[in-house]
Amino acid sequence: MFAPYFPPRRRVGAIRSYRFASALASGGWKVKVICLATPGGELTETEREALKDVEISEISSPIDKTTAPSRSSIESKKVKKEGWVSKWIDDQFPIDTWYPLFRLYKNRITELISEFNPDVIWSTSDPWSSNMIIADISERLSIPWVADQRDPWTLCDVRFPENGPIARFAARRAEKKIMDRADHIVFTALETTKKYIEAYPEIIDKVSTIYNSYDPSLINSPGQTGESQYFDLLFLGRFRPLSSAAAITDVLRKLKEKYPGLASKVRVISYGALSPDDMQRVRDAGLELQFVVRERVPNEKVPAEISGADMLLLSTEMDRNDIIPAKLIDYLPYDKPVLSLNESPEVQDILKKTNRGVQFGRKNFDEAAEFLAQAIRKQNEGKWPLNEFEAVREEITPFEITYTKSQLEEILLKVSEDV
Repeated sequence: MFAPYFPPRRRVGAIRSYRFASALASGGWKVKVICLATPGGELTETEREALKDVEISEISSPIDKTTAPSRSSIESKKVKKEGWVSKWIDDQFPIDTWYPLFRLYKNRITELISEFNPDVIWSTSDPWSSNMIIADISERLSIPWVADQRDPWTLCDVRFPENGPIARFAARRAEKKIMDRADHIVFTALETTKKYIEAYPEIIDKVSTIYNSYDPSLINSPGQTGESQYFDLLFLGRFRPLSSAAAITDVLRKLKEKYPGLASKVRVISYGALSPDDMQRVRDAGLELQFVVRERVPNEKVPAEISGADMLLLSTEMDRNDIIPAKLIDYLPYDKPVLSLNESPEVQDILKKTNRGVQFGRKNFDEAAEFLAQAIRKQNEGKWPLNEFEAVREEITPFEITYTKSQLEEILLKVSEDV
C-alpha cells in the first residue's frame, strides 16, 4: 500500500488507508505500507495494536506543511498572506507539490515494493501524485495495481478551475495515464464514479465505488449529550475553503434574527482556527460566542466527541455535489441527528435511507434555522434527541469497515488473479 498520508497524521486519507491496512492485516493479508514520515507524531496505543502485523516503511521530506500544528486563535494578516502565497503555488504547480519528492524517491519506493514482492499494489490519491508515481512503478514491476482515486480531480468543478493552465494540462495527462494503466480504479461516491465513467467510458469494467467507513468496535454507547445550558452543534473537522463556516453562519444569523434567545444557546464546535474570512463573517453576524475551537483528537476519541454533541453538522461547498464528506460516515452509527448544509443528492439519499438527519440547500437556510430552533426547544423540554432519527441499522452496514474491507478484498483478489 502506497499511502503517503498515514497515522499518526490526522487526515481523511490517512484514516481511510489506516482502516484498510489494519482490517486487511487482521483478515490474514500480509500488508506493507509505504508512507511519509510524520515529524513529532506518534501512534496511539490503539493504532499500534491495530497495526502490529503491518510492515511500515517511511520516507522523509525536508519540507512538510501538512504536519504544521493547527492554530487555536485568529490567524494574523501575515499568516493570511503566507497562506495565499502557498495556495497560489499549489494551484500553479503541475500535479501537486509532493510530486518532486516522490520522483526523487522513485527508485527507493520501487526497491521497497520489490523487496516485499507483493501480489498487488494499492495506492491512494491523497495526494494525487501518489497514484501518478505508482502508475510508473507498477508498470515497471509488472505488478497489478488498484488506484484508490477517491474524489474528482480534473473533473472537480470547484477546485480544478482554480489551477493554472500548465497545472491543468499536466493534471489531465496524469489522470488519463492513471485511468489507462490502473487495473482497477476506486472512488468514494457513486456520483463521482458516474462522472468518471461518462468522461472515460473505457474504464466502465474496472471501476468501483467503496465508501469511507467507520469502525464499529470503536463506537461508544450513544446517548450522552452536551452541557445542558448549550446546544452543541459539532463539526467534526476544521472549517476550510471547500467547507467553510459560511453556510452555518448564515443559518445562525437567520436564527438570531428570529429567535435571539435560542441562537445564544448554540455552540458550533470545530477543530482548528477559523480562517480570517470565516472569522470576519462570524463577527459581522455578531456570533463570536457561538463558535468554539477545540484541539484535534486521535481517532479513537472521536466517538466520545460525537456522543457529547446534541447535533452533528455536515457542511461543504454547495457546488461540490458529487462527493460524500467523510464526516457523514463517522456520524451514521450514532443517534445524534445530522444537519446537512449541502446540495448533494447522494448525501440526501443516504440520510433518508439511514434515517440519520435532514439536508438543506442554499435556498432553504430559513428552513434550516427553523429546524434548529425546534431542536433547541425540544432540548429545553428534555425531549432531545428525538427517537425519529434512530439509525436504520441495515442501511448503515455498507459503511462499516468489515463491509468495505470485503469489497476491497474482492477487487484485490480479482486483479491479482487476472494477471
